Formats: sequence, structure tokens, C-alpha cells
Amino acid sequence: MRLRTATLIATLGLIQLLVSPIDGAPTDQFDAFFPAWNAMIQKYLQDPDICAAPYAAYKTGHVQADGASSLVTPVIECILQQFPEFRKAEMAASAVILGLLPTILQGLGSTSVETSLLGLRRRTLAMLCAAGSPAVALMSAGEFVETASKLITRDVVVDAGLSSPQTSKVRKILISVLQYALVGGAVANVGHLTYRLSARAIVVFAPETNYLLAIWTALSIVVHLVGVLALSRNWDLDHGFMMSSYRLHINDRRYGN
Repeated sequence: MRLRTATLIATLGLIQLLVSPIDGAPTDQFDAFFPAWNAMIQKYLQDPDICAAPYAAYKTGHVQADGASSLVTPVIECILQQFPEFRKAEMAASAVILGLLPTILQGLGSTSVETSLLGLRRRTLAMLCAAGSPAVALMSAGEFVETASKLITRDVVVDAGLSSPQTSKVRKILISVLQYALVGGAVANVGHLTYRLSARAIVVFAPETNYLLAIWTALSIVVHLVGVLALSRNWDLDHGFMMSSYRLHINDRRYGN
């Protein structure tokens, strides 16, 4: 195992040495905005007396010694100078709403424990649930263990659900299709919004990038996957969380699978 890890690290290091660094910056961040503002901003960008000069320099994509932000920052400053005060107030209000959005999504989305328990048996559905939850509720290690212990209790008979013999095959298929349709719709919605915000919005603390929102969305999936891995490797039904346990022992007769 150690030999394989060392070989992998050496291979990645060799690939990194062979790859040539390339300086580049996106040149399409101002091509389209949300409909309410797009016509106004495009007018500023095309007017030779307002923002046409910095916008033309931005479209070249040539990164100077002071970094890629030197291309996009003058364009942003020029646009903001032309904005009336009420437009700036709208931007401030939008910033407050977007700042509260992650906290709201944490309360609406599934927790890492719920996704982890689902992932022990229905990995694909759990991964889709994780992808459809772009924010993860903050939980300490103790809270994770305590919540999992409450949801999985020894000597408690749990309804078999779809695995029950009383559930017809057609009904199982219909319920499963409905579940995947709902979760798939959530994933498509998150993906579409992430793309629109990445393409039509600018992150003020890193204006030269257009991928930070996509990374933020993808990181929530990683958090859920780590929770699934931790629960599957360390949970023992008879003893709770056992750090030396590497298999999940669940009584199939009790839990209906």
C-alpha cells in the first residue's frame, strides 16, 4: 500500500514538472448580465467616451505583470462610476441577501448524517442529494456521532419501506422513479443557477475568476462523501462508532434489506 502511494505521488510530481504554466484570464465576464441590467451595462461598455477603452484592453486577455485582476478591475470601476446611487443600493441589498443564502440553504438541505445514512444503501441517490444541496449544515464530530446514534438504535424495529414484501414491484419502481426525478430536478436547478451566477456575475474579492461558485458547489458534495466514508468505516451496530471497525454491521432482518 505504501509503495503504491509513493508511486502515485512520484507520478503526480513528474506530471507537474512536465506541465508548462500558462497565464490566462477570462474575457467573457461582461458579455451578458441579468436582463434588468444588461442593456444599461452594455451601453457603458460600448460607449467610446465611457468604458470602451478599458473594456477593449480586457478583451485582449493579455495578463500584465501585476496580475489578471489588472484587466478586469478598471472595467468594474468604470461601470460603478456610471451607476446611479439607487443602482448601488440595489447591489448592496443583493449582497446582503446572497450573504444570508448559505445559512438558509443549510437549514433547507440535508445534513451530512442524513446523506451518509442514505449512502450506506443507496449510493447513487445519496450522491444526487449531496449535489442538490449546495450548502452543508455545520456539525462537530460529536454532533455527527450523536445524531447518527439517534437515527440508528439497537433493538428497534424499523419499517422495511420499499424492501417490504407487501410493497408491489410496480409501486417500488414508481416510488424510486419519483425519488430520482425530484432529486434530479434539484441537481439540475443547482447546476443551472451555478452556471448563470458564474457566467453573469463577478466575485468582487476575486474578479479575475469565474469558477469559484462552481468550486463552492462541488465542495458540498465532497463533505457529504466524506461523511458517507466515515460512517461506513466506523459504525458498528452493536458498539456504536468503533474506530477500529472497517465494516458496517447491520442486521438485515431488523432493517428489512
